[in-house]
Amino acid sequence: MRKILFYTLFFCYITNIKASNPGYLGISIHNYENASLVGVLVVNVFDESAAKQYGLKENDIISSINGKNY
Repeated sequence: MRKILFYTLFFCYITNIKASNPGYLGISIHNYENASLVGVLVVNVFDESAAKQYGLKENDIISSINGKNY
């Protein structure tokens, strides 16, 4: 049991060092669909987030990522 606890804590520690904020974009979204476009509508962009840093704004519509439509 101690080994499992040790390895779990060690993994969490290493994960925290390697990725200080893994998987956090910083937006709230809703599904969006009209006659010509399907995607997600950005409802909220959180302060000090990667999304705000890279210019995403409220009411933006994301229809593809890296050229792949969704």
